[in-house]
Amino acid sequence: MFVLSEMKDVIRVTPEHFHQSLSESITTLLNRKLANKHPSRFDETDQAWVWEYPKGEGEKHDLFMDSGESIRFRVTSEVFEESLPTGPLGTECPVQTIAPYRIIGGINEPGLGLLTWWEAQEQNDVGNDIDDQENDE
Repeated sequence: MFVLSEMKDVIRVTPEHFHQSLSESITTLLNRKLANKHPSRFDETDQAWVWEYPKGEGEKHDLFMDSGESIRFRVTSEVFEESLPTGPLGTECPVQTIAPYRIIGGINEPGLGLLTWWEAQEQNDVGNDIDDQENDE
């Protein structure tokens, strides 16, 4: 018996994930590869990344990610890499190109992202609360 299949997405489990269980390492790698499904682009005019948030019926709302803005994100994983100490300047010690500690996060959940995305909504909510209190009196 033969089973024919087509693989659209493939992941590679590297030695850095061998300390994890097979299902945990595959879940981590699949999430890293497939989690960023929201379209984004770099706007040359504004020199900023733009997240094209879908509103429905084919419409989208551009959310600008300006450099230097405060952001709220969720940590999805942490990676510790084995690193060796470097010698004093001017010695022939190998230079390491990997970061010894990496934090991987995401902003694709409600309430996350640039704080400026949510400030207008919070101001509207406060204004609605005040209106509701006035109507109750």
